[in-house]
Amino acid sequence: TARPLWARVVAGWVTLLPLLTTTAAFPLFNGVLAANLVHALPPKLATPTVAAALCALPPLLLTGAVTDTTFLFQLCGLSGFAIVFFVPAALQHASLRASVARWGEAGRDTPHSTCFSGARPVLAVVALGGAAFAQNAWTLLLRPLLASLVGAAPGL
Repeated sequence: TARPLWARVVAGWVTLLPLLTTTAAFPLFNGVLAANLVHALPPKLATPTVAAALCALPPLLLTGAVTDTTFLFQLCGLSGFAIVFFVPAALQHASLRASVARWGEAGRDTPHSTCFSGARPVLAVVALGGAAFAQNAWTLLLRPLLASLVGAAPGL
């Protein structure tokens, strides 16, 4: 039997939910991404409009094709590991190296230094972030992929 019109409208709305939630966040960061990307583009394409379109269109188009919002949010969460763990650790490490290069060993101890300012805490943050990322990547991507491969294998 044919689905009623209201059911098709609700199904379409739910399918577009990832697209709508993604577009709600884009004004917050698309301009910043485009401003950084414009300098990496070839001279003919290095305009703010082109850079903004290159930042906005692929995620919007791909998000419109995804119907499982849970998977989409989990996939976005994986990228959050880079923002929460890896980028700050890399910045701290680079800052420490630049400080030591500029001021010698005295650069290791600044007015803002704490027990978390050294190389060991940076390594610990990277290790913790790496373990959490690996576990979530396993749960979200690798385990389902492996299960589909093993389930598709004849005789298993």
